[in-house]
Amino acid sequence: MDFEDALRRWIDRHGVEDKDSCPDISAPSKIEEAERLRRIPPQASLDLHGMRGTEAVPAIARFLAESARQGLEKVLIIHGKGIHSVENHVMTDLVRRTLESENLAGSFGKAEKRWGGSGATWVVVRKRDYFSR
Repeated sequence: MDFEDALRRWIDRHGVEDKDSCPDISAPSKIEEAERLRRIPPQASLDLHGMRGTEAVPAIARFLAESARQGLEKVLIIHGKGIHSVENHVMTDLVRRTLESENLAGSFGKAEKRWGGSGATWVVVRKRDYFSR
């Protein structure tokens, strides 16, 4: 068996992606999808005002799970700006740390001013089937 035969057998067995083929232009690019998600308003919100950290963390997990179950794409977590706290930004930091470790949380960031500005965080909700890959 020569090299070409071995290569042909390997390709027949494993397949090979045609790197010169044209991409599906009907599918949005990752940049276009990220821009679309940035523009859409939050589809649900969770207000953490009055909660302690020990209550907020499981509330965020439940909220994201329910949002994913409903097929929501973008949600809002309202945590306040921390102006009434002894230590500023306690809940803001807690929300960020929680989202960083939460499987259902995709990208997230400070909300636009009309949605609460630095007192709220938008979150892209990952689909549950994302983890079955």
